[in-house]
Amino acid sequence: MGGKKKKGSKKKKSSDEGEEGEASEPAPPPPGDPMVIVEFRLLNWKYMNFTQRFKDSTYVFTIKKLLTERHGRIEDLRVCVNSFTEQTEIKDEMLMLRDAGLKGRSPNMVLGESGVYEIEEGSIPTFQIFYDFRPVSYSDPILLHK
Repeated sequence: MGGKKKKGSKKKKSSDEGEEGEASEPAPPPPGDPMVIVEFRLLNWKYMNFTQRFKDSTYVFTIKKLLTERHGRIEDLRVCVNSFTEQTEIKDEMLMLRDAGLKGRSPNMVLGESGVYEIEEGSIPTFQIFYDFRPVSYSDPILLHK
């Protein structure tokens, strides 16, 4: 029966032995992807408005999917940029936000109080998306049963 061997302690070799007491500021991150802030406005229902940040390479179908998940079963979802008119409606779901007129820019990074770089929200362009939909009409007899 063999006994356990003690492992020897390893010494840490550091090339920066003289700089241990000095604290250096972290390097800023490289510029990120262009971003936009989207303010979602549901027509006639102010309390349902919300804001979210996206890359400008996000597809319109992703935005529609987010709205569908948020509101449940809906039909005839219409999405418009900056005003709810037929001319500003986005009909092609395969467009990216930048192609639909929501051009973003790389956010400015500022050093936060905790020593970590954070996104400066004021450096990202903000757009409004107005949307409207019709709830699914339930004609299923099982759902209508009291």
